[in-house]
Amino acid sequence: MNYFECCHVCVPPKRYPGCSGKCPDYAEARAKYDADVEKHKAGMQMKYYLNERSTAVKDGVAKYVRKRPRRYRYR
Repeated sequence: MNYFECCHVCVPPKRYPGCSGKCPDYAEARAKYDADVEKHKAGMQMKYYLNERSTAVKDGVAKYVRKRPRRYRYR
């Protein structure tokens, strides 16, 4: 998804260096882009937390198993 399609069709004299600070089309597209980036970051934050917790639990279980004395079954 390209948020800045308004800038692709823009040509001089309407387009000039620094016009992104004054162009209302660009400001609207930038606001949509920033909102979607924040929404994506919020979703990823939960994913990273869940991955971190699951690896911490697996690590704890592995350490517990390593410390435990081994019991062998003889047949």
